[in-house]
Amino acid sequence: MKNLVFAAGAAVAIAGLSANGQDLYDTSVLRTFNITFADANWEQLLRANYASETLLEADLEIDGEVYEDVGVRIRGNTSYVGLPNGSQKFSLKIKMDFVDEDQELLGYDTVNLNNAFTDPTFCREVVYNNYVAQFIPHPRANHALVTINGENWGVYVNTQQPDKDMLRDYFEDEDGVRIKCANNPNGPGLRYFGTNQSSYSAYEIQNDGGLADPWAELIEASNVVTNGDPLNWETEIDPIFAVDPSIWSLVCENMLSDDDSYVNKGCDFMTYQNPIDGRMHLLQRDANETFKGESWSYVLNFGSSTKPVLSNVLDAPELRQRYMAHYRTILQDMSWDTFGPEFLALRDMIDPYVQADPKRLYGYDDFQDNFTSTVNIGGGPGPGGGGNVIGLEQFFDQREALLLGTAELVASGPIVMEPVVSDESPDASEDVYISAEVGANGSAVDKVELFFRVDATTTYQCAEMLDDGLSGDGAAGDGVYGVLVPVSASSGQRVDYYVMATADNAYGS
Repeated sequence: MKNLVFAAGAAVAIAGLSANGQDLYDTSVLRTFNITFADANWEQLLRANYASETLLEADLEIDGEVYEDVGVRIRGNTSYVGLPNGSQKFSLKIKMDFVDEDQELLGYDTVNLNNAFTDPTFCREVVYNNYVAQFIPHPRANHALVTINGENWGVYVNTQQPDKDMLRDYFEDEDGVRIKCANNPNGPGLRYFGTNQSSYSAYEIQNDGGLADPWAELIEASNVVTNGDPLNWETEIDPIFAVDPSIWSLVCENMLSDDDSYVNKGCDFMTYQNPIDGRMHLLQRDANETFKGESWSYVLNFGSSTKPVLSNVLDAPELRQRYMAHYRTILQDMSWDTFGPEFLALRDMIDPYVQADPKRLYGYDDFQDNFTSTVNIGGGPGPGGGGNVIGLEQFFDQREALLLGTAELVASGPIVMEPVVSDESPDASEDVYISAEVGANGSAVDKVELFFRVDATTTYQCAEMLDDGLSGDGAAGDGVYGVLVPVSASSGQRVDYYVMATADNAYGS
């Protein structure tokens, strides 16, 4: 999405993440989290506090600086209850502001240190999170080392908390309603269960957005996702449920096979309602069970009524086409040639620390081998414990071959070049045209459309772009499509927009 602002000296700009001088999630930095508990029986207390999520006070030392009175607890579901008997490699949550509400670590008040359960490489969650964060609001991650009361606890995955700190990197207002749906093999999947709040017990309100009844927002979104007419998605669904951003989330989950996900289980997701436009976004939470489903169908669960975003919303032909278009975008990266260097760089960085990790869940040979080949991590009492884990290189080779052998995914689709604005510093009284060159790429172009909204407070509207020589598009028939931005502008007004092209082929790609 781009934006156009009508004001003196204004320019078209693309919003992006701001860079921090010190980044807690820089993948090239391997910090050591030294945790010190005053209680001699700290491990017993942590385990006893697991169900209640009660925090245990501790001091945390990082990079020579001591942060006093932080709160620590065991976190996770199957990553804890599925641990081998006697294992001490539990995941940890640290609340920096447990006692001092102003205490932070490099701008963050919550730290998640994950144990890489069912991932002998320790790298799946790091790579998945940082890749997906390019496309949707998503936590980032890197590696960390942990000591507890002076004892080496080994390598962990340091995963960003999906909270306001994360959301403000993507939204202008991070104080909207935020809802968590935890892991559940039979997840609620944003299904509509009626108007009774008690029917939505699988969800947890994490931020009420200042509303008296935040549950009403979830119920309304579930209703339109489940019962809204997909053929009228622009007026019935999109004003309440942010369709296009949520499609990106589904695509990432499917292509990289996130087992704990909306597309697979209808769970382990979060929703965020942007208070500026009132639309709810479908986002992700958990990524340790990724890069394993090499044989997943690209339309996994599209017919499942328990996951209405797939079965109802994407039943609209136009939205299915969007799904496929987004899928083709990231499919270009779907190879070991693309992902392998990142995985192997991380492997080389943590290798000596994994070898020296006395608490690791899997053997050092499993760590080394699983980057290229399948390993068996043995049995385990938890739902995710044990069995074969496909090698990362194997996963990419097999999944790439499967997807590139799928006719709908390799169908030729139009290529939209960077849109051009006729005046990058327009006065409110001026006519402004937006144009874009569109390459047919093997299929005739059926239509080109500008989707736009005013000041980010309304839903997107659509205007057809033409290659007729009369629409700010240059010469007729030259492959450049244009349209007069159809708004009555005022000084300071912002218009968000994007361009979409549809092919004239069997798939409407």
